[in-house]
Amino acid sequence: MNSKKTPTSEEIEKQARSTVSLFFGATIILFLSVIALVAAHAPPLVWGVSIVCTAFFGAGSVGGFLYSTYGDEEKTFSPVMTALTTALGGASLADGLNRNGMLRRVYHVLGNAAGLDEQHHGVVLALALVFAPLGFFTLYFYRRLVVNRLVRQGDAVEAQQIEAERTALVPAGEIELDSTTDEAVFRSDPAARAAATEWLKRQSSAAPSFDDLMGDARAQIALEKYSDAIASLEKALLLRPGNAPATLLLAAVHVEDEDYQTAVDLLETIIRNDPGNVPLNAWKLLGYARLFDDPKSSGYRASLLRSIDASSKFLNAVPSDLGALLNRACAYGQLGPKDEQNRIHLFADLRELLAQEPDARENISRLLEPGFDFALWANDDGFKKVLSGSS
Repeated sequence: MNSKKTPTSEEIEKQARSTVSLFFGATIILFLSVIALVAAHAPPLVWGVSIVCTAFFGAGSVGGFLYSTYGDEEKTFSPVMTALTTALGGASLADGLNRNGMLRRVYHVLGNAAGLDEQHHGVVLALALVFAPLGFFTLYFYRRLVVNRLVRQGDAVEAQQIEAERTALVPAGEIELDSTTDEAVFRSDPAARAAATEWLKRQSSAAPSFDDLMGDARAQIALEKYSDAIASLEKALLLRPGNAPATLLLAAVHVEDEDYQTAVDLLETIIRNDPGNVPLNAWKLLGYARLFDDPKSSGYRASLLRSIDASSKFLNAVPSDLGALLNRACAYGQLGPKDEQNRIHLFADLRELLAQEPDARENISRLLEPGFDFALWANDDGFKKVLSGSS
């Protein structure tokens, strides 16, 4: 089976330049041929005919330039061209049938200007039919296949550069919640902050796209400008309502900003909208955010159970994640030591956590203080043994 080879961009450009050269070369040859013919029969007419040829070539070039300016969107120009062709064609026909019509006057004037006698004024029409199309197609192909292509290449390079800058910002928006060490939702390094600073310096006259707003938000997160990041993400969600990555990032910013209830509402929205395609980090973040429900509220226990469920779903996919393990342990801790099953689950999570990260003991010990997750276990001997590693 024969397969047609797709030409490379260099081959396309070479073909384009060859086409332009062909039309321009044909124009020069015809021009010189006409001038030689005129010079052989009527030398005084050379300059007049030369000017007429050049004028028609120039008029055609202007038309080709204007038409090719539309680039790949010539079809959008077609209705205008159809209307103009119809109107001008009908008007030209009617005018041409009139002995005193404008077109007859114009070509007679051009004939006189070229130095032709009246019976040879028709030569002007012949020159128009030859040189105007050549001018049109020479400029059309030059702009359409050479200039426009170079512009598109420049746009593509610029788009690649912007995409590379956006990609550099992605780590700044990744959720790195690890409550075994601290409560930081995001982590950024000097490189991310430098990329964020450069990104926010850029100027654009166009309205920001969804991707631009996501880039803005990640840059603002890297620089800890959380209020600005919230504003950018809310604008992004106006462009793409319900978008899961944007909603998740917005929820994470609200967690970082300690607005836990708003974060929970956003995360529950993601789950409700598409339960089969919930981003994995949404479960981890929800398990953490639900730990901050008001102990005096009627739904406090239910919220802790939902926290456990969310952390468990994340741990089913990432069993060794220390932050999710501690989040679930904190939920068991807030439920208290009265329930034996709750005790079993809590101690199992803590043993696994401390086996992987012994340094987490210091952070867990701080959570024994009043008002924190393990405050109800401060005097529990079993908890103390697990924490010390003796059980």
